[in-house]
Amino acid sequence: MSGTTLPGADHETAKRRTTLRAYLTVLTLYGLVAGSPLIGALRAFAQLNGTSVPDWARTVQGICWLASLVCASLWLAWLIRTHPQRVGRLVLLIGIGCMIAADDAGLLSPSRTSTHIAGRLCEIVLWVWLCIEIAARRGLTLQTLSMPHPFRPLSKRCEAERRRCIDWHYVFCRHVLALVAGGILAFLTTLLPGPALHADQQGAAAGVPDFWPGLVQGIWSAAIEEVLVTAAVVTVLKAARRPLWEIVAVVAVMRALPHAYLGLGPVLAGLLPAAAAVWLYHRHQQVVSLIAAHTAYNTIVLAVSAIGWPAVVPWFLFVNVSAHIAGKAAEAQPTRPEDKD
Repeated sequence: MSGTTLPGADHETAKRRTTLRAYLTVLTLYGLVAGSPLIGALRAFAQLNGTSVPDWARTVQGICWLASLVCASLWLAWLIRTHPQRVGRLVLLIGIGCMIAADDAGLLSPSRTSTHIAGRLCEIVLWVWLCIEIAARRGLTLQTLSMPHPFRPLSKRCEAERRRCIDWHYVFCRHVLALVAGGILAFLTTLLPGPALHADQQGAAAGVPDFWPGLVQGIWSAAIEEVLVTAAVVTVLKAARRPLWEIVAVVAVMRALPHAYLGLGPVLAGLLPAAAAVWLYHRHQQVVSLIAAHTAYNTIVLAVSAIGWPAVVPWFLFVNVSAHIAGKAAEAQPTRPEDKD
């Protein structure tokens, strides 16, 4: 009996190895994309509390970010090495790397000549591509990165396209509501005693004080938070059979840490949209609508701070139309098997 192994023990060992591998992948991804922003959050927190930060700290942050991009590029190159179209993909990867290097190298110059636009847009492609390849290596998929045709009436769509369109707007509207609720709670917490970083100071703290770089930064943060920190994490941990509450907790902490310099109140308020994003993606597997909602929210916050409250009008009209379409989701959404688990 001493030389036999119980089948249950083998199952538990395999389960632990699967969980360990999943968390290793998730934490490596998060460490690459969030390492430099976490350094920036520490710098902003120190400045907010009156502590002088040496200039070399910004240089260290820039070096860490460039190093993370190099590591991500090497990881992606390793993942696509056996792809049938690996030559063309490697050429594309090299082109993306050259564009990022040309723009982000300005982060290390004394004049800070980086435009924060071309490099950021290419970084979105790099990180999203990496997440897709990581999921594909595990036989998983995040979602086909496409949107339903925005101007075609529902009556002229086939049944599958109609359900997909309603599903898209359903997720979009609910994530917008969660983001707005989180934004309101964050604003209310700034009224409490203690240091606070107001909306017009956040862009400067992130190093993108101008409107257009700030707009691109908003798109970048929306794509990274929804694809890498939400969709990829949910997909990998769900495949490892981790419970939903654990996935929500992991994603909430990951999304909150880079915003910790705003204070405890805004961080706690940000847990609501994080939990909503996890639940919506876990149930619907709609990542593009999450990115669209997050981008719309970031854009309207930036526009209001730049040109005032009239900027809300077109965004409000689009959300109203989207909510009207999403209102038909109750009759179009069947009960999903995973919701019974």
